Amino acid sequence: MALIKLLMMNEYFGLALFLTGIWAVVFILMSQSWQLAIALLPFSMYLLFNPANWSYYVLFCPVLCLLVFDIHVLPADMSWKGWKKYLPYVFSLPFIARFIYYTPALFKDSSTVFKVWCIFIVVLILILVGKMWVGDVIMLLLNRLKLKSVTEIECTFKKQKTERTYRHIRYMVQLTGMEMLETSGFFYWYLKFKNVEEGDMLKIKIKTGCLGLQFISGFPKIVSRKNQSTS
Repeated sequence: MALIKLLMMNEYFGLALFLTGIWAVVFILMSQSWQLAIALLPFSMYLLFNPANWSYYVLFCPVLCLLVFDIHVLPADMSWKGWKKYLPYVFSLPFIARFIYYTPALFKDSSTVFKVWCIFIVVLILILVGKMWVGDVIMLLLNRLKLKSVTEIECTFKKQKTERTYRHIRYMVQLTGMEMLETSGFFYWYLKFKNVEEGDMLKIKIKTGCLGLQFISGFPKIVSRKNQSTS
């Protein structure tokens, strides 16, 4: 509490809060699922300055996501084969175990129906969060530690668009020889800022990790412009 009061007395507290809000909105709107927790990075880092909070492992999720932030595209869906498809859910177990440990104290005076309903909802949320922000991230990280192959290809940019599904924005890019790819907003806006147009030639690297998942990290290199090649 003393630290919070001290920060609020600081003349730059309002500016810091404003910039933190912008950071969160940008990542919420532009991230792939495995990048999304980075939106909470300023809040988690602030809380982790207090050593008493280090036992709350969920605060480390945004830091973990930084390790795979540069993965913007998965040419195929992130569907693991065989036993590997269940492994991301295993990382939810520590969160669920910790919640169950505190359940008697949390619902001490609650009715049985309310207790069962709340436990069901919270466990479901923990499974989803643990899978998306911990399990998938660790699997992506392990996948990239040792590469089976790196294929460098030159392809022509065709088009890009955004699709709104409920409250989520999907960023779609199409290159020659590929179906429409879902990318992060950072990849999408990189092409926008570079004024990449239909017919421009790009060079990308498609990497296959040790767990068999293909991914594209970083941004494409512009090889040539259509207008330049035809002039």
